[in-house]
Amino acid sequence: MTAPIILHHDADSPGSIRARKAMALKSLVWKSHVLDGDAAERWRRAVGTPTALQLGAEFHVGAEAILDLLEEVSPDPTFFPNGNRGMPLALAFWSAEFYRIGSAKLAAADERGAIEATISQAGLIERQLADGRDYLQGPLPGIADLEAYSAISALARRGLDCGPLFAACPHIRGWHDRLDALGEGEPDSIGLDECRAALKTAAGDAEGLTTGAKRSRLRCLGEDLWVEVNGLRRPDDHIEAQLGHPDFGALRVRYLAAFVEIAQAS
Repeated sequence: MTAPIILHHDADSPGSIRARKAMALKSLVWKSHVLDGDAAERWRRAVGTPTALQLGAEFHVGAEAILDLLEEVSPDPTFFPNGNRGMPLALAFWSAEFYRIGSAKLAAADERGAIEATISQAGLIERQLADGRDYLQGPLPGIADLEAYSAISALARRGLDCGPLFAACPHIRGWHDRLDALGEGEPDSIGLDECRAALKTAAGDAEGLTTGAKRSRLRCLGEDLWVEVNGLRRPDDHIEAQLGHPDFGALRVRYLAAFVEIAQAS
């Protein structure tokens, strides 16, 4: 892989946590472009989420698209340690709802409700770990762990007290500690200018994108914003399109189709 892996991400969203932990699990060398509040909102409005991986001239949008790409370019160690390659990804829907319920309770200052909701959802993790396994699919971590861990970690960053959760679900504490210990690697922190330079020098520079193609709207899993894209195509189980970004201009973007809703194609 010659082009640098550049992750554009906010600090605390589940998708960002998932993507960063995935980098560590695969021991990848990567660059971090941290998005502050205003920048994260620009990304969300432009591409649908504040989590995207820049590789060459393509931007892989959303944590699941990022995990799919990383498994392709760096298959060892795998994200699918017991060979199941579908259902662990499907846990993204449960993880998004897990986080939505808890964060809504926290936003309403219902700390007790947030704790109770978290314990209810995390009880499913506790059941899976009750036989003494280290991770959800056995002795090695994978996507199932990243989906579950990111919801709990993101809620904790929003102020959730995890003490009652660990008391009610004792197997989760050790599992959570093991995933914490993976860290996030040691990425180089870079700014917008370096990201733009990497895009400009990439093969198939985005300057060649057409903006007058057929338009569609899409929405990413866990987000309530619709974004407009051009020239939408569906190769295999992905969605490829073009869109305009306030910091980069025209971009070539790639989503994992199962985690994107399409509407109002014209």
